[in-house]
Amino acid sequence: MEYFETRARAPVPRNQEVPKEAFGTLTGRSILVATSHAWFYQCHPDPHGTKLMVLRKEFFPSLRERFPKTDILIFDDWHSCPQWPRTTKEEEKRFKKCMDHMNSIYRYCDVVLFIEVPLPKLDDTILTCDLIPSKHKWLHFIDTIQYLEGENPTSIQKNDIVVAVGNVSNSLAIDILQQRKKKTTISYLRRPYGRPNRTPAEERGWLYAERITVAIRMAAARPEFFDDVVMSNSLDLTIQIFGWSHKLRTSAQSENKHAELISKQLELFQAALGAMKFTFPKDRELVNEIMTDLVTEFNENWDEEAKRQNDMAKRARELLLRWGEFSEEYVERAGFLKKDKESWSETYQTLMRMVVLVVIPAFSIYLFCFDMVENPTDNTSLLGSIFVVCFSFCALCTLLSLCILPSCSYSLPTQ
Repeated sequence: MEYFETRARAPVPRNQEVPKEAFGTLTGRSILVATSHAWFYQCHPDPHGTKLMVLRKEFFPSLRERFPKTDILIFDDWHSCPQWPRTTKEEEKRFKKCMDHMNSIYRYCDVVLFIEVPLPKLDDTILTCDLIPSKHKWLHFIDTIQYLEGENPTSIQKNDIVVAVGNVSNSLAIDILQQRKKKTTISYLRRPYGRPNRTPAEERGWLYAERITVAIRMAAARPEFFDDVVMSNSLDLTIQIFGWSHKLRTSAQSENKHAELISKQLELFQAALGAMKFTFPKDRELVNEIMTDLVTEFNENWDEEAKRQNDMAKRARELLLRWGEFSEEYVERAGFLKKDKESWSETYQTLMRMVVLVVIPAFSIYLFCFDMVENPTDNTSLLGSIFVVCFSFCALCTLLSLCILPSCSYSLPTQ
């Protein structure tokens, strides 16, 4: 998380260009945080740093307050998975592995950040340039024609979207551009980060899969753990995920009276995926496969998943109590990290305190009490001397405890 807090600058680089020192390793003392957000453009999820600023202002301070003195690692698809173009077999291998285990990230991470921000405003100014289309390369991406590269420098740049070729603006195709060998006026929109994705977040298939996955896992956990896992800057989204979770938990609690309630509710969640939109048609098959595996796993092993989710929630809380609760000032005052060479100095100080606060006052009280006991004038004086002796004994015990207890040394366990 330190990389996002201090070093990352918009537009943040993709996985292959992120500095190696920005990556961490999960350990028993780590907290894993996963992000969920809508990509803004074809080639970059957040080129202007809008979501990065939300993370820094709203999410990261809360995480630091909740998990002080703890290693916090972030999973974000743009930074954590190899992005296109993947030019090596190793990148393709890692990407496939990411896709195979993507669902596990959201099932078993400690915290999920649901980042909600409005879609960016677009510059719809139509620009023009004159060129010979056949001498340049073009790309058909979903419903757009984009410029790739060409022989001679021109004002149109990579990823810009063509809106007209000469007088033709409808039914544009790459064939028209490749076959035209005369200089032609090209009308285009400036899009340095590619085709913008204008689909609302609540209609996107990948986002729905991430949100419903978290809702299902939280239904298996106790209700009080919801706020420990789900963090969002959108109250409406938080309520929606909580509502899904509550419906499934209610079905699970009524399972003994009404058979197959869990499976029916899970099937309803999966059916809603059919109404969602995907940038690539093949993604629908992939996400549907992920959702099928998720529904099957929880339907067949509900009790086991419930135990696992509750154990994970407890682990995060215990991690906070063990490693994040004590401030540096408290650790120093308590002597948790005391060095061996300091022990003789503190022992000498303890002895001096005992001499000043215990030995000298005790000797004075002893002389006073001895004189009264040896020369009593009446019964009142005798009772008074006995009272003074008892009081002095209590005072000595109190002083002794005050002198010795603060000097006791402690050390942290080795594991």
